[in-house]
Amino acid sequence: MKKIIEKVVVLIIESRVNYTYNGVTKFRNVIIGEEDYYVLSPTRLGFDLYSNHDVLLSWTDGVNNYNPGDKLPKITGTINLEASIRKFIYNIYYDKGMGIGSIDKTSCSYGSNCILKKNTFSKDYFSFDHWTLSSDSSKTYNDEANVKSSIGNMVNNDGVNFKLVATFRNNFVKIRYNVNGGTIQSQHGAGISLNGNKVLINHNKVFHNLINGQTLTVNGLIDWNNPTYFNVSRSGYRVRYDQEWNTNSSGTGTTYNHIYVYTALDLCPTLKDGDCDKTLYVKWVPRYTLTFDEDGGAGTCNNITQFSGDQWGTLCTPKKLDIHLEDGMMGVLK
Repeated sequence: MKKIIEKVVVLIIESRVNYTYNGVTKFRNVIIGEEDYYVLSPTRLGFDLYSNHDVLLSWTDGVNNYNPGDKLPKITGTINLEASIRKFIYNIYYDKGMGIGSIDKTSCSYGSNCILKKNTFSKDYFSFDHWTLSSDSSKTYNDEANVKSSIGNMVNNDGVNFKLVATFRNNFVKIRYNVNGGTIQSQHGAGISLNGNKVLINHNKVFHNLINGQTLTVNGLIDWNNPTYFNVSRSGYRVRYDQEWNTNSSGTGTTYNHIYVYTALDLCPTLKDGDCDKTLYVKWVPRYTLTFDEDGGAGTCNNITQFSGDQWGTLCTPKKLDIHLEDGMMGVLK
């Protein structure tokens, strides 16, 4: 009797699951009909997302999204999965320093522009100057700066936090001088010169820099008529001793004098809110001449020259034969 031996050949048909990240594809063989295939993580596949500052959101086949560990549907053929990613996110928090107020954090994506928020912290008599990185005070940033290539390049993990501290500086009162049409008659080695009407000291336009609490003492402001330091004049004009300087070239502003003591707030009442850049103009007083027409009189009235604001004094009485002035026509003219 012959033995009949039957061989059963099982044909296993394989397919693939392709994983693509950053243009690189890696695959795993799977069996057609398999129902227990679980999606792999990038690390298991040998992909290095960390070095590229990437975070996996999911694997997608264009229709469905899968997380590592999710089970795929029954395998019926090749499956192509593409990594859906995002860049590391980092957060920037704002510290008010010695100021007051609040500012919400800024969240940025690695490699993208990251614009700091405009500072809204405030402090009386101070102005915001810059941001300082709390972990390294040598690193400073301007308001609304793009920190993509500075703070962004320090990002080494997803969700990293940074803190910026608001740095303030004193508000300043800057005092400048203007001869307002006058000319320098003398200045004795004081480094004073003119640029047009602007007075310079050692080529600098700013003579005084004061902060809140500081004071310009007596003779702190320039004496316009000091032959041993600074002396200016203007033909047809003079300056009243107690009204030398004015904040308006026409003389209609606030008046200052070198013989008085002034605090920073005297010179700038709004110093609490910011810097003051104040120019003081020589307050020139024009000279006028009063001319008399005696209408055929004896010619005894001479012209009078006075400066604006002065009294003309008692006017002369013109004389003409057999003609007299009516009472009240002569007197003091101001």
